[in-house]
Amino acid sequence: DQAAPNEKLFVGIPPDWQEMPLQTTDSGTTQVYLPPGETPGNWTEMITIQNFPAARLDPQAYLEEVVRQFEEGCKVARHDGPRQGIENGYRAALAYTECRDPDPSKAQPGVQLKAIEFMAIKAIQGREGLRVIERAWHADDDAGHLRVGHEREVLVDHVARLDVGHQPHVGAARDAGGS
Repeated sequence: DQAAPNEKLFVGIPPDWQEMPLQTTDSGTTQVYLPPGETPGNWTEMITIQNFPAARLDPQAYLEEVVRQFEEGCKVARHDGPRQGIENGYRAALAYTECRDPDPSKAQPGVQLKAIEFMAIKAIQGREGLRVIERAWHADDDAGHLRVGHEREVLVDHVARLDVGHQPHVGAARDAGGS
């Protein structure tokens, strides 16, 4: 990780979730976490953490593009945000987006589509790069989706935090990068 000394990203990952193999590209890394028994191709919930060490981007502009691309593949889409603010001295933005009836031609290869996907996404511009945290739910009916409506308020606002030299304030948080 190319983060500045003591700069850490803390993310609340449920303790029984499994960590998938780290994906590395020239621009950064992606780490995926899934509930027990789920796979990247067939999942109901997912947490994704991306680290782009060289990126110097406006978090709100970045999320506006992510939301636009996400919604392009949906018959019905809606979103809230992105909203931008300062957290622990870092620029951050948060957005929620929902996709109904996704277009199979826009899906990632090998992923089983479901009727509804809901995603909360947070981007934080650190001193040495952009950190992006996504929490997603995937279901074929509204039963799972209705539960999400309650959880989303707690979701990314309190689940992901970039800080310098402090311990996380959320239970079961994992250190998701830093030196």
